Amino acid sequence: MDQTPNQSPPRHKKLVLFLSIGLACFVGLLASIYIFAIPSKFELATEEKLPGSAKVVHADYDLAPFDQIHRFAISFKDDQARDLLVQKWQLTAGSSDIMSSSSINDPAWWPRTQLESIEQSGECYGRVDDLNEQWWTIWIDRNTDLLYLEMGNW
Repeated sequence: MDQTPNQSPPRHKKLVLFLSIGLACFVGLLASIYIFAIPSKFELATEEKLPGSAKVVHADYDLAPFDQIHRFAISFKDDQARDLLVQKWQLTAGSSDIMSSSSINDPAWWPRTQLESIEQSGECYGRVDDLNEQWWTIWIDRNTDLLYLEMGNW
């Protein structure tokens, strides 16, 4: 079917044009994310970038009327993420400075019972800053190679 000057292009050509523009916009968006490196939830909460050997697998943010709590589960291949966070917040090993939020708003993936067990016999780090009303706690689960981080304020 030949097209005369007064006819619009066939529908399939309009569709191809529409899809081409959509694809170009999508590629542009991906390029801008890569170029401008939009920070992750972890980077926004901690002001740190995880080393390449670690990856956030779960994240949660809980905002109560006066409190805020960030929780992360981070898979790791070595101790770089642990060392980075222990140094950044000057965390100490052992359970004397371990603080955790109440269990009321725990996300489904947060293993509270397992973390309590790690506190008693495993590897955990923490610090409580009473002056600024903040806390940071890290639990290391060597069986699953997961680092659990909870930080918040009251």
